Amino acid sequence: LHLLNPLFGLLLIAAAVLPLPGIAQAAGETTSTSTEVPQALQPAEFEALVSKMDSEQQEALASLLSLVGNSLDTDAPATAEELERERLFTQFKRWGTGFEQYLLTQARDLPVAVSRVYQSAVLIFKDRGLGGSTRFLLLLALVLAVGYAAERLFDRFLSGKRESIRSANTSGMLETFKVISLRALLEIADVLAFVVVSLIVARFVFDDAIDRKIVGGFIVYVILIFRLASAILKFILAPHRTDLRLVAADNWTAQYLFRNFAAITTFVGIGFYLQHLGVLFQLPGEDALRFWLSLLLLGWLVMATWRARKGLTSIIVGEDAELTPGLERMAAWWPAIS
Repeated sequence: LHLLNPLFGLLLIAAAVLPLPGIAQAAGETTSTSTEVPQALQPAEFEALVSKMDSEQQEALASLLSLVGNSLDTDAPATAEELERERLFTQFKRWGTGFEQYLLTQARDLPVAVSRVYQSAVLIFKDRGLGGSTRFLLLLALVLAVGYAAERLFDRFLSGKRESIRSANTSGMLETFKVISLRALLEIADVLAFVVVSLIVARFVFDDAIDRKIVGGFIVYVILIFRLASAILKFILAPHRTDLRLVAADNWTAQYLFRNFAAITTFVGIGFYLQHLGVLFQLPGEDALRFWLSLLLLGWLVMATWRARKGLTSIIVGEDAELTPGLERMAAWWPAIS
């Protein structure tokens, strides 16, 4: 009996834990005990059962489970490197599958994105009628006109500063930086004067809260983003002032980059405004619209960068007569890699 006790205990646990009906049947035939073993032990029940065994029984159970585990792991990778390789393969496969599903979803939702843009334009003028739509457009024109008038007044107030910039001596690097910094600040100040006055006037002119959000979003997302970006690009590229240019670029490159990146920022602002209208009118397709606008934007950036690759290379090289091999390679390859 002393020799059979460990075997009997192992058979009971194996019948409860492992899906081996033959062992369970053998255990039922070799004992007449009335103890009913559950079909699947919970962790707490398993621990309670193990705690009733003596050390010899526990050691025998551990040996059995180790033997069963080794037999189940015969097909597992033999080394840590193989395990890591399999994990990475599974991870990349999951990423690839997820990305494929994402692209298919966006392609399927393209009509929803187009509909979101169309519905945004329609809902601006919905239920206004011809008279209401005309009144809305006239008030919008009034807001923009007042903002532009405020900008011109502010510009005239600072005309002395602007004249000093035009006639300033830019022979030294420090003097050049002072002039272009002051020029950029004046450009940004003009933009802020226009935006602040326009938003204040819109708040008083439009009675409806939705109309104020429509007009306010147009001023902030479309006009403000475009004009701030233009001011910064003028600060860096100075497309029509070679003496104020911060980068080593010819006139064609400076003007081409200025036109394209100013237009790109306008496109970004319009995208933000369309998303703003979609949220305002609670329209579906936000993710799809963001995806397709981003895809168009990236395509535009690739085209502009590739067409201006020689000029961008000259900007990276600068005015250095002698280049290190690393900088020379980076300047040559950066546009394509970018």
